[in-house]
This record gives sequence, C-alpha cells and structure tokens, in this order.
Amino acid sequence: MHQNGYTTDFFRINNDQLQCLQTCETFRLSELQIYLIDCEYDLLTQSYQYIHTIETEIGYCGLLITNGIMPLNNRLTN
Repeated sequence: MHQNGYTTDFFRINNDQLQCLQTCETFRLSELQIYLIDCEYDLLTQSYQYIHTIETEIGYCGLLITNGIMPLNNRLTN
C-alpha cells in the first residue's frame, strides 16, 4: 500500500478519533474516508485484525490496523 501513496499510520484514540502517528495530529472519524481492505487472523493475539485505509481532508493517506471494523464510508457515488 505504501507504493500506492498510503504512507502514514493511524492509531485509534477513542470511539470518535484517530491520530496520525507521524504528525501526532488528531482527526474525528466524521472528517475521514475509511475503507476496510483486508482481514487477517493474528496468531499472537488470537484475534482477527482488520486493515483499513484512511484518507484525510488535508491529504494524508494511510493505514489503520485494529481488532474491529471501523465505521466505513460508501465507495459508491451519485
């Protein structure tokens, strides 16, 4: 994904906010485009890990890996 421009990493702070690990900027979920791209079983934690792409209004594109599905955006446009 890095070769496709998804160069930043995100961390979930709470139910309504993510933080960019590279810049420490905080974003509300409503400000982000979030898409689920994959799911893998993690043997270490013995749980599923969900990989999401994150796109911000200011141009950051990155990834978020979490143990649950984030609120997603609809890719369909009118």
